[in-house]
Amino acid sequence: MRCLSLGAVLIAVLWSCGASGQDNAAQEAAHRAAVLAHLPPDAAQRVFGSKTTAVAGPPEAIGAYERGCLEGAVALPADGPNWQVMRPSRNRAWGHPVLIGLLERLAPRLPAAADWPGLLVGDIGQPRGGPMLTGHGSHQIGLDVGDRCGRHQRQ
Repeated sequence: MRCLSLGAVLIAVLWSCGASGQDNAAQEAAHRAAVLAHLPPDAAQRVFGSKTTAVAGPPEAIGAYERGCLEGAVALPADGPNWQVMRPSRNRAWGHPVLIGLLERLAPRLPAAADWPGLLVGDIGQPRGGPMLTGHGSHQIGLDVGDRCGRHQRQ
């Protein structure tokens, strides 16, 4: 009998903890709004812009060109056969490995195919993608490239 009443008390305690431990959607939305109200408008740009290395893991573009991030990015070397990264100090030559491989294969073929000396690569993305402090609204998932003229090519 004592075990039965102890079990009932335990169930009642767990039930009340579970009910008060869960936020409903309205409470969560209010909490989120309060937290976001205290952040500077460029908080995401600061966080993503401060990272100098990629996130380890399988390559994955997350989100959209203008609102996303990148996992498993690789950097395009600053100089290669028939390409050169412009402004390498910005650390924006990171992209999805498929895009970087495409650029590395395409650049050596340009002189013969198009009578063109090579690529001048502007921005691809930051090591972890995401919004940049300055510059572009795109280039957040490592799948588009800005050339010296500001045009964008997507994979």
